[in-house]
Amino acid sequence: MNVGFYNKGEGTAVNAILTIKQCLKTGNELVEAENLPTLTSLSVDVPVSEGKGYSVILSENGLATGQYICEVAVKCNANCPYWLDSEFYEVKQFVLKVIA
Repeated sequence: MNVGFYNKGEGTAVNAILTIKQCLKTGNELVEAENLPTLTSLSVDVPVSEGKGYSVILSENGLATGQYICEVAVKCNANCPYWLDSEFYEVKQFVLKVIA
């Protein structure tokens, strides 16, 4: 799977990786941390006002069949810049459908 990130921040997004921050299952119940899907991606630097594409591997880690609302995040993996308020450059929602 390929995912793109456009850096609209204040500076270069250094050591940026993709991760799943959280997921909700039906009934507004949070998925436990050990069952969260994982994204495997390489760490890249993304200059301000530029975009990069990531090749990623998504693993569902034992989720039950159904639909989930999840947040994918672009995370600072190391040596985070001073201007970054949290560990995440950007967070977006998506729907994940797990089928048998």
